[in-house]
Amino acid sequence: MRTILRMGLVAAVAAAAVSVVQPQAVAAPAGSASERATSQQDFPYTGTATDYTLEDGSTNLVACDTNTIQGLATDGSFGLELLNVDGPSSSWSGCTGLFFNFEITAIGTWLFNATAQSGSATIYRLTGVDLHVGSADGTSCVFDITGSVNATYDASTQQLRINPDTTLATSNVTGCLGLINEGDAAQYSATYAINTVS
Repeated sequence: MRTILRMGLVAAVAAAAVSVVQPQAVAAPAGSASERATSQQDFPYTGTATDYTLEDGSTNLVACDTNTIQGLATDGSFGLELLNVDGPSSSWSGCTGLFFNFEITAIGTWLFNATAQSGSATIYRLTGVDLHVGSADGTSCVFDITGSVNATYDASTQQLRINPDTTLATSNVTGCLGLINEGDAAQYSATYAINTVS
């Protein structure tokens, strides 16, 4: 009887030891992309611009009546901190240029990387910009715009400004009357009024 009890006690202790040493999920490092994607402290924002333009050098490629972006933000050390732009949730309307009506689609997730702080303004590098631009008929003028842009968010005015620097590249060009060429440097300019839901 003692042997049976001793064996049962040994088995119970072994089972308890196994449960103690089971590996635990390791949390992502603070501030990492995977943590931010699921953080309960993040909240959605929307930004609306009425001065959106795409330019190829000195040529005004496309101007849009409105552009709305959506993404995630969080409360940072200096106030609102923008985290990303959800490309597929963005929308454009009233886009024209080069004798065409255009439709614009944003691809993937664009990431804000804060580089400096100046008073109420946060300076960002927005990476992963990826736009597909096509004429309404889908064939007369089609091209892609990709790269990174510099941006400034001013907490005092709640405005995000995309700096019109030629830091983007044009690719996959079809048609466009020869006015757009493969590899042309391009720029994107807009000022967004930012609204959040925390």
